[in-house]
Amino acid sequence: MILEAFRKLWLKLRGRQPILRGECIRCGQCCRGIHLKLGGNWLKSEKAFRRAIERNPHYAIFQATEKDPQGLLRFSCTKVGENNFCTDYENRPSVCRKYPSSARRELGEGPVVDENA
Repeated sequence: MILEAFRKLWLKLRGRQPILRGECIRCGQCCRGIHLKLGGNWLKSEKAFRRAIERNPHYAIFQATEKDPQGLLRFSCTKVGENNFCTDYENRPSVCRKYPSSARRELGEGPVVDENA
């Protein structure tokens, strides 16, 4: 964990982005345990989530599932099916279309969705 933080800092100081590699293994984890960000702030409350939906209606496909140890809300996509495939693939929001993207960052265990990504 410390080594990963050091790598991220080193890349940031050098003005570079990490390169994401790999292929989808259809585990569905990119659709569950998601942290959402709005206006540079991680969503920590249902009230903040409602504001996020007002600002970005595509956030309405997410459902808050729990708070992580840092107090941030974790979300799951309501469009992921039992088989880990999107049930509305053709209409998925841009944050899903761009996944994985170097604009996304990891926070703890789950994927991150940034309104600016």
